[in-house]
Amino acid sequence: MELFDEAQKDNSMSHGTQIELLVMLPEAPSLEKIMVPAPNLSYKKDYIDKTYADNLEHRHAEGVFIIGCNVIKPYR
Repeated sequence: MELFDEAQKDNSMSHGTQIELLVMLPEAPSLEKIMVPAPNLSYKKDYIDKTYADNLEHRHAEGVFIIGCNVIKPYR
C-alpha cells in the first residue's frame, strides 16, 4: 500500500505519523477503524501484503475488506 510508504518516509523526518485503516466486516453494523502507530508501520505493511489480496479482500475471511486508508500526521 502506497500510503504506508508515504507514512514511513514522513516518519523519517517527523515522528508520530500513523495510518488509519477502514475495514468492512460482512456482519458488522458499521466499519472498523484500525490505527497503526508509527513503530508498527513496517510490520503492518508486511502483514497486509501477506493477508490481503490485490483487491484488499482478506485471503482467509471472505467478505472482509480494507476499504479506506489515511495518513494521520501529528498537528504541529
